[in-house]
Amino acid sequence: MAKNVHGPYSTAEYYAPDPDWQFKTIGKTYFATDYMDAFVYQSGDSGHIGMIYVEGSGGADYIIHAKSDADGTTITYETYRSSSAFRAVARKDWTPECYPRCTF
Repeated sequence: MAKNVHGPYSTAEYYAPDPDWQFKTIGKTYFATDYMDAFVYQSGDSGHIGMIYVEGSGGADYIIHAKSDADGTTITYETYRSSSAFRAVARKDWTPECYPRCTF
């Protein structure tokens, strides 16, 4: 269950996650984030979520997201990390991709 939860959830639920939920807010520094953590924007009834596909530099990253039905899912270089409108979120107790052979 903890690794197979997709929705239905609103963007607001990621922007301000309940402490008992499986997601949490994290810092936006490159040290604090990792592959597939997300940046979330919420204002009124509109919002957007983009997941880190490849960490970049200087406040920008390659983000996988769906900006619209017409565009579908794309990977674009975005400045969500440096935008004050976005928050960073991560899954609690996420198993690293390298598990069980992680070397850290």
